[in-house]
Amino acid sequence: MSQAQWSRLRRALPVVMTLLGLGWGLAAPAAPPPWAPFGPGGGSVTSLAVDPGNPGLVYAVAGFLYAGPLGTLYRSTDGGATWTALVGPDLQAVAIDPAHPSTIYAAGSRVLRSTDGGHTWIDVTPPPATERHSINSLAAAPGVVFAADGATLLRSADGGGTWSAVLSEQVGFAPLTVLVSPSDPSHVYAASSRSIYVSSDGGASFTPAARPSVSPDQPLGGFALAPSAPGTLYAMFVQNPTVFRSDDRAATWRTAGSLPVGSTGFQVLQVDPRNPERVYAGTGSGLFKSANGGRSWTQSDAGLPRPSGQPLAIVSLAAAPSQPDSLYAGTVDWGVGRSRSAGEHWQIGLENGLNAATVQLLKFPRPDTTYLALGDGGTRSFRSADGGSTWQPFAREIALDGLNDLAWEPGHPEDLYAFNSKGLWRSLNEGSTWKKVSAGVGHRLAVLDRSTLLSDVGCGIYRSGNGGRTWRRVLSCQVTDEDFATIQDLRVDPKDARNVYAYATVSNGSSHFGFAAYRSRDGGAHWKALQILLSSFAVAPSDFRILYAVDPFQGRLLRSADGGDHWDVVNPSLPAGVDTFFGPMVVDGGDPDTVYLGSAPGVQVSHDGGATFALVDAPFEAGKRQVGRLWTDLSRPGFVYAMPAAGGLFEGHFE
Repeated sequence: MSQAQWSRLRRALPVVMTLLGLGWGLAAPAAPPPWAPFGPGGGSVTSLAVDPGNPGLVYAVAGFLYAGPLGTLYRSTDGGATWTALVGPDLQAVAIDPAHPSTIYAAGSRVLRSTDGGHTWIDVTPPPATERHSINSLAAAPGVVFAADGATLLRSADGGGTWSAVLSEQVGFAPLTVLVSPSDPSHVYAASSRSIYVSSDGGASFTPAARPSVSPDQPLGGFALAPSAPGTLYAMFVQNPTVFRSDDRAATWRTAGSLPVGSTGFQVLQVDPRNPERVYAGTGSGLFKSANGGRSWTQSDAGLPRPSGQPLAIVSLAAAPSQPDSLYAGTVDWGVGRSRSAGEHWQIGLENGLNAATVQLLKFPRPDTTYLALGDGGTRSFRSADGGSTWQPFAREIALDGLNDLAWEPGHPEDLYAFNSKGLWRSLNEGSTWKKVSAGVGHRLAVLDRSTLLSDVGCGIYRSGNGGRTWRRVLSCQVTDEDFATIQDLRVDPKDARNVYAYATVSNGSSHFGFAAYRSRDGGAHWKALQILLSSFAVAPSDFRILYAVDPFQGRLLRSADGGDHWDVVNPSLPAGVDTFFGPMVVDGGDPDTVYLGSAPGVQVSHDGGATFALVDAPFEAGKRQVGRLWTDLSRPGFVYAMPAAGGLFEGHFE
């Protein structure tokens, strides 16, 4: 039942019940939530924790990797097959009290605590000292929790009620990592990029320990302890494949061995809960395993995808204490990998409910068909043939090299074109098989007819009259002597392919930044810049004469009913929370007077051509409100699709 049907039912029910003399005894049914998750899940998983007594109960913080603490905490009760959002966003670490597994801590821009397995939460954020950083590391011992606030390690013995600083590095900013031995919680270890510290009194005080013999300029990366051997630790250093080992509580270190390839990017170490000789290393170069205490290593990523032909980057690892062969790996973009064979084989499913991925593209060639590409570059791609109820992998033969854009011949959605990092491809059977058309690489693509294509295969807009085999530039990217336009979107009128719009950012790469929109009325052969100062720009899918633009400096919404020749101010002051420079804006697929604006508190909806807006006052999930991107489509009037700034994809239906 649609939201509009629910609304009509709720309005009518009290009247009907009164007429029947029963209205006093019945409650109106609750309205369905305004947002529903759409598509498979994913995202970059920065932290993992497994319930000590239940190997299938897993917690994961997932979100964007490079944008600070934007993660949301999710829980899986079936070993990572499906997920439920608990709390967020702005998180990046999770920890479980080993003596009280229903007590969970989550941290990032704040510290939260749940004592009922994540159902309810309270804020236990430490008061700021002189400067607040993000809590980047958490660890829990029975009744004690540690939080690394930048270069300061904080300790609480009352569940976050009170905190004390037990360690602080004074030189520069050196984020700390903290480890607690589950078999001997009196021993706690802390490591910064420069130093290692040890505590023998449960973390109440720390003393400096030895550091492996490497250059002081090399920052410490991976750091882990052996749960079954409290004195055994392993360490790695950034951009260094060597693995070091200590068996005397960090008093001395020795070289254990080296990874078979250079350790690039991220580093994380995990030791088998029952066997101190079995060690796993996750890096930007993939996942590795040692069965002999780090002396020799083998690649251990069978079953994991290889985007662009490279091993999948791993940023977090966790082993199930009660079933050590059960492992979880937090990946970049792809969600959580799962192994039940001590890393011999892995799988990643649809990740339903882990709504933390970036959305590269979302396309609707017809009402029952959806194409979706997730992750940076769109390497994780799916197709739904039933309106989003079920999903299958799509075009993986080309999408693993990225899926920049996807387009089809008007009226023939089975005839697809796609750009990836290796060129332009074509499929005549809805993506079942693909043939390379040319080596030119673009990020935006539009198909006008069987032979005419538009793209940004070079600087500006290019046009092909032979199905993409060769291209001719039809719009220069040079706007002024120093400013260049980068095409962000190409829109083709579904009723008349001669009408095309292009939207671009304009910059000199340093001091200048702005936006521009262009129009063609001859199928992209010639272009005219729209003479209006704008930031956000939207075209009505059902009527290409109707355009909307945001004036970024005055915060006004403008509308054109003649394709951009003339403009009227329809809203002199946009709602609070709308980013007038970068906020997304789209027009409904069926109603040119219905406009959606993204804002910090949520999606703003107008049904009167932008004159007034109403906030959809409900989070997408777990506190997510700020909008990152929006989509609508002609084939799905009344629907809007939103990617929150913290990741994920959600569907709303507002009539």
